[in-house]
Amino acid sequence: MSRGRAVAGAGRTAIRERQKTRARMGGGSRILAFRARRGKTEKRPPESLPNGRLLAHRRGMLRSLFLPLFLFVMTLPAAEPVRLIFDTDITGDVDDVLALAMCHALSDRGACELIGVTVSKNNPRTASFVDAQNTWYGRPGLPVGVTRDPQAQQRASKYLELADSPDYPHDLRDNASAHEAVDLLRELLASSPDGSVTIVSVGIASNLANLLNTAGDTHSPLDGPALIRRKAKRLSIMAGAFAFANGTNHHLEANVINGIAYMRAVAEQWPEEVPVFWSGYEIGENLPFPRRSVAEDFDYHEKHLVREAYLLHSGPEHDRP
Repeated sequence: MSRGRAVAGAGRTAIRERQKTRARMGGGSRILAFRARRGKTEKRPPESLPNGRLLAHRRGMLRSLFLPLFLFVMTLPAAEPVRLIFDTDITGDVDDVLALAMCHALSDRGACELIGVTVSKNNPRTASFVDAQNTWYGRPGLPVGVTRDPQAQQRASKYLELADSPDYPHDLRDNASAHEAVDLLRELLASSPDGSVTIVSVGIASNLANLLNTAGDTHSPLDGPALIRRKAKRLSIMAGAFAFANGTNHHLEANVINGIAYMRAVAEQWPEEVPVFWSGYEIGENLPFPRRSVAEDFDYHEKHLVREAYLLHSGPEHDRP
């Protein structure tokens, strides 16, 4: 199985074309230009720098988040946005909120087409919160699927209560009104062109393992592995630890140990024709999201769902990996 690697400049052309349209991410309208001078870096207005020397830096781009969200654009021409399914366990940790925000930002910039979100852990507010975030980013109709697997981990949350806030209006109010996650995965795959879908998974693998175990249905006569083989382009998954991490060479990474049987099924049964990119804990550990960005880059709107979720989870004095 392939290991993940950072890709500089992924989706660069698409991003350039979208710079005219201010992204909704924090500080999206703020562009800083820098130049090195006498061993120091000084801020200068963009118009004062010579052509070819500008460095456009979107401060709210969530620039130190998850490698999986960059892997899926590394080989794709900018003119052909990736069809992206985001599979998340958005419940306890706030990193999934930041990652979903990045998915929306990349979609705004034309680097991908976010076609659906599936949730792999159990909490009665997951569908409502995801719909609130999708609506906040201008995609109120984006389909949301939640696991109904009773064996999937139950997880409390410090921030999902924001789904009930009048500051973030949306339509989907409970999990019962959402799609079942595996059925939605099959529907989205079946309705996509062959070899066109990238699945980015940043949680436990309950939905992916259950997808592998499906038979043909009204969406497609193909069983799970055959459907993946026909429709998926790649899987980018945040799981495991492949180097020294968290002070040990044997770190028990949460997405694995919270659903060992699910992750084993994916590792053993995923079709070989569809490459898997594994992003280990050691990557996130070395790329913490800066608290300074939360304090400064999300103030362009009085009420910002991502900022509020981060503060409810981590507080103002924590750089979250």
